[in-house]
Amino acid sequence: MSSDPGGRPRHGDGASPRRYASKKEVVEMAQGSVKWFNDAKGYGFISQEDGE
Repeated sequence: MSSDPGGRPRHGDGASPRRYASKKEVVEMAQGSVKWFNDAKGYGFISQEDGE
């Protein structure tokens, strides 16, 4: 199998693409006010309205 300098298979070399099983995710959005947020890292914490 041929690969590029990064070690990844090149398209068209006969290698079949990897297939991953999909999984379902359930996400519940929290409601509250921002307690702390780091703009540089893009994440933070909230104080939830329901106290959790």
